Amino acid sequence: KGIRIAQQLIAVTPEFHSTNIARMTKKPRSIDRYTKKPGKPYKAVVYFMMEGGADSFNLLVPLAKCKGKDMYAEYAKARGKNIALSKDKLLDIDATGSDQICDTFGINHNFPILQELYNANQAIFFANTGIISRPSDKDDYKGQGISIFAHNHMRKANYEVDPLDKIPETGIGGRILDILRTHGLQTAANVVDGSARICKGNNFYSNPVWHVDTKNSAVIDAYSSVGPNMLNIIKMLNGVGEYGNSFYGDTWSAKVSQTLYEYEQGLKTEELVGSGKYSMDEYPYKDGDIDTRFRAVAQQMKIRDIKKVNREVYFVEQNGFDHHSENQVGEKFADANDALSDFIDEMKRQKIWENVVIVMGSDFGRSITPNGGGGTDHAWGGNYFMIGGGVNGGKIM
Repeated sequence: KGIRIAQQLIAVTPEFHSTNIARMTKKPRSIDRYTKKPGKPYKAVVYFMMEGGADSFNLLVPLAKCKGKDMYAEYAKARGKNIALSKDKLLDIDATGSDQICDTFGINHNFPILQELYNANQAIFFANTGIISRPSDKDDYKGQGISIFAHNHMRKANYEVDPLDKIPETGIGGRILDILRTHGLQTAANVVDGSARICKGNNFYSNPVWHVDTKNSAVIDAYSSVGPNMLNIIKMLNGVGEYGNSFYGDTWSAKVSQTLYEYEQGLKTEELVGSGKYSMDEYPYKDGDIDTRFRAVAQQMKIRDIKKVNREVYFVEQNGFDHHSENQVGEKFADANDALSDFIDEMKRQKIWENVVIVMGSDFGRSITPNGGGGTDHAWGGNYFMIGGGVNGGKIM
């Protein structure tokens, strides 16, 4: 038994995971959370990533009242009968005053919540939008420093919004929170079910990225050889380092300490929800990944007074939009529509919809013309949206 305990403890030490000697003070690390109630109202941004390159030219379509040409006819001809949406599959919105070539656009019929929000001036569309590092056109688009048709390059550019690489290894959401924190606001960056650079700030500001799980926490060390003190021993082994401590060992210890803190906070959240104080009884439980991810965000927002934060960024991802062989984007939009509708209803019940903004993005747009396999291929610009109770919407930019 003693050998087994030693093996378990050795495996979590910084010495085991680095080549340097760790110099520790034997004091547990103080994880950076807030102790005082924030002084200003709560606000949050949710970045909604449609992973894979969503065919957003079937999200927003020019429909009628166009200047000088029939843009819908051009759309239908270019996309072909297998990809183009017929007019009866489009929900019309008024774009008058948006300085677009058409005054009427159509939203994919699988996304009715967007029409509802647009008509309520709570949605904005961004047409033919993407990331480039210099002015370009179809004849002169190379030399960007990023490959504008590659998933990994465009996701990185999407999350960082730093095409000239002036602040490397950081994301736009994390940098926003860094600045807000310097102005006295109490911030948190959160990623649901995964990781994303968009939430990572500058290490100088010590603004960690918290991981939000859609499932209840699994019990760590359920059959402990030591007993309930095991986690406390691990915290001490990965405690505050002395001056000159191993950089690699200290990085390991910081990650272990944050992970254990997140685990304990997760258990605390589950206990509070189970007690009924922070439950969301009217929010339906559904099995879809995107449903559970938005529900997890809503639950975290529900306990914002426990977290003592008033500015947050969340990253939520919906997978499966790389439709080369068959265009199934309508089904994915329908799933997103249901998830967003339930989430918005909960935001209204929490009385914070006016202070929450959801920004949708994707790797890139897709080709206007179909490929030989019945789908579409990688392109650049796409159509995206921003929604929120406080958005000055009802326009296409």
